[in-house]
Amino acid sequence: MRIINVNAGRHMGTHDQWLQQFETELQTTPVNDGDKTIFVGHSLDNITAPALGKAKLVNQLKKYNFAEVTAETKRLSNGRYAFAVKHPAQMGNLPSDIEELINYSTHSDIISGLDIQAFDYALSQMSEDELELLRNGTPPPSSLKENLLPYINAMNKFTGLIRAFFRRPNIRRKVYDERKNLKKNKSRMIEMFNSLIERYSRVVVVRLDLYLKHKPETLLQTCFKAEDCLSKNDFDAFKKCVEQLLENKRHNPVLKQAIGYIFRFEYTPRSGFHLHTFWFFNGNKNQEDISLAQGIEKLWKKVTNDQGYAYICNMRKHTYENCFLGTIEYNQSQKRKWLEEGFDYLCKTSQLFIFSNMKNGRRFQISQPLKPQTRGRPRKNRLDRNTFTGDKV
Repeated sequence: MRIINVNAGRHMGTHDQWLQQFETELQTTPVNDGDKTIFVGHSLDNITAPALGKAKLVNQLKKYNFAEVTAETKRLSNGRYAFAVKHPAQMGNLPSDIEELINYSTHSDIISGLDIQAFDYALSQMSEDELELLRNGTPPPSSLKENLLPYINAMNKFTGLIRAFFRRPNIRRKVYDERKNLKKNKSRMIEMFNSLIERYSRVVVVRLDLYLKHKPETLLQTCFKAEDCLSKNDFDAFKKCVEQLLENKRHNPVLKQAIGYIFRFEYTPRSGFHLHTFWFFNGNKNQEDISLAQGIEKLWKKVTNDQGYAYICNMRKHTYENCFLGTIEYNQSQKRKWLEEGFDYLCKTSQLFIFSNMKNGRRFQISQPLKPQTRGRPRKNRLDRNTFTGDKV
């Protein structure tokens, strides 16, 4: 266990990059240390490690359309020639990953996304003899090609089953529905933010994560049992705290300034239930983003009877590669694009897997977009453009 600095700004890029970001988040847990929140680094636990490993492996298989495993002639150190297993270069560490992951069943408290389902489906279609061949790993070179074929056939069958899973009509439909749902959630976020920037021209973006205090020993725990996972009742209690937070919107000096918000509920065995939040404020009235975030944190502690704490991302916005926090002007198209990529990450991670205690729960909460104003001149579309020359800035 170690205290680390967290760069929370990598919410963008390829599927591989956000998958890596998600893994980093699972390997760090925020801890309340008096007046500040620190991040503690640790290994993945026994529930999330196999699930994430399967998702990453299947993602690699979908990414590359590499050839099958074959046998090739290889010259040994003694000068003799023998047959050896040849894995396609793009497979990288996949053979050893498969060798390890087939020993783990997906935890009963996890509701799997399609990638994990694909892995488990392939596993269910393999015979015990074939699985044993994969567990034993790549066989050594042999003078007889036939000695290598059982392993080669088992490996090709396993990877082929994963690919075949995604060609099934019902799965193709689910993939389509997932993408449609992701696009819908992201579009709602963009629509809401665009309505704010259209109305106020300058919007302050605040990101903070809200937690409840938990037992320190869970940070050292790497093996969790089913009874260790919090229940649906705990989720309901957590949501009531969030409702109490919003009920203060009319009277709290900070919250009554908020013009919009985005919430995503999440759960992990170590952190328990927590909430990733975006808050938006009128930048013409207040640009003190950290002060606004601290005001929300103070209120969160109050509604949770001092059992809550927060991690304020804006305090480390200088570490963001593509920073979308703080003030965004109407004509800052690049910064607005980075914000949309932050929305994208928020939507995608919920498709890998969720815990059953959040089943049927409302995982996203987005404030309504503002209605367009009907009076006054429409705003000119001058995104990052020099008004004198017409050139892009």
